[in-house]
Amino acid sequence: MPLLEIIGITSTEMIFCVRFVYLKSECADNFTWALQMLKEDITGGEVEVIVTDRYLALMNAVEYVFPKADNLLCLFHICKNVKAKCKMTVFPKKKQVQIMGAWEALVYSYDEAQYYMNLANFEGICSSSSIFNDYKHDQWLIPHKERFVETWTNRVMHFGNTTTQRVESVHWSLKRILQDSIGDICNVWETINSMIVLQHSEIIASFENSIIQKVHRHSNRLYANLHGVVSKNAIDHIAAEFDRMKYVGIDKFECRCTVRRTHGLPCACEIARYNMISRSIPLDVIYVRWTKLIFHDDGSGKPSELSMKHEIEVIVKKFDELDVLGKIALKGKLREIAYPSTSSMCPLVDKVKTKGAPKKGKSNVSKRNKSTKCHSSWWEYVDASVRCSGTNTCSTVTSNKVQQPRSSVKKRTPRTSVSKIQ
Repeated sequence: MPLLEIIGITSTEMIFCVRFVYLKSECADNFTWALQMLKEDITGGEVEVIVTDRYLALMNAVEYVFPKADNLLCLFHICKNVKAKCKMTVFPKKKQVQIMGAWEALVYSYDEAQYYMNLANFEGICSSSSIFNDYKHDQWLIPHKERFVETWTNRVMHFGNTTTQRVESVHWSLKRILQDSIGDICNVWETINSMIVLQHSEIIASFENSIIQKVHRHSNRLYANLHGVVSKNAIDHIAAEFDRMKYVGIDKFECRCTVRRTHGLPCACEIARYNMISRSIPLDVIYVRWTKLIFHDDGSGKPSELSMKHEIEVIVKKFDELDVLGKIALKGKLREIAYPSTSSMCPLVDKVKTKGAPKKGKSNVSKRNKSTKCHSSWWEYVDASVRCSGTNTCSTVTSNKVQQPRSSVKKRTPRTSVSKIQ
């Protein structure tokens, strides 16, 4: 059965998995059920932005379960598919380069006026190829341009997540830990649990880094209210806008205020106004998700004052309730925290064999049958099939000549990136 991963991306740009689901088949009903289970876990039951591939069954399920959410499409995979179609239908190679350059300018248009200007230029360049022209219109621009072109995606708060590459990275990490596809459900559960524990530790480390570390280039008076209470990644975004401020100034038209809409952070023209009156950036102009540097939520929506008083009281109370052996164990753990130079680690009793490769036992299961590797995407097959010569001409390749994936390899399951906003 295919495994559907649903990934949440925090506003501090740390990745965490919120749900793993085994599905009997990849149909809209099963995706709907999985997303409804996810909805029950979300405070308020709503999300604002969801990033997926162009998988219609999943997109229909998203629209049904989260009707208020903006369903963006992965820009990376769209560009790869368009490039693959261009390689198959447009010749010579020089023409392909021109078309893909015009396509890149089109998808990164910052407003509608620029989009339609770039669209006219793009259509003029690829007008000689009717097959490619129909493909990019019917498949992408007419039905889905609002889901991947920056003119429209930059109107929603997506925290910079416009592709599913983060999800692909996490999925690869899980497959690397699983090693094969024939383990039982208990082994899979233990593997997933270990990965989530690791993600939890990494997020805590990132929180502590944002609270403690102070970068020299962030010592400017503008950041005085942000140190220790705002994510370091947020301050990095603000620092980049500070550099833009030097040539943007307070002109909103020149600034375009993209970071304000997509990240909930001060843009260049805002920072310029604070700089003119010698004022630090107020904390209340930072979107609240960037200020959550602890897992505990006090319900106030504001960064609370850090204190260990409650935790210390709980530890003292628990210490008094333990027996002698329990007190010794707890004291040992606290001693390691209080005195980091000490360690409870002991050398191994038995010598570990480190030389020689492990012996391979005979198995009835072939290496291919237990592999976790999915078959390549369509554009990857096109890249492997199209061979270009040094004279900038390509051999003609039709769609029926593209090598198809072997049937014994499981189909890639679409994965979903959810950007939760409260």
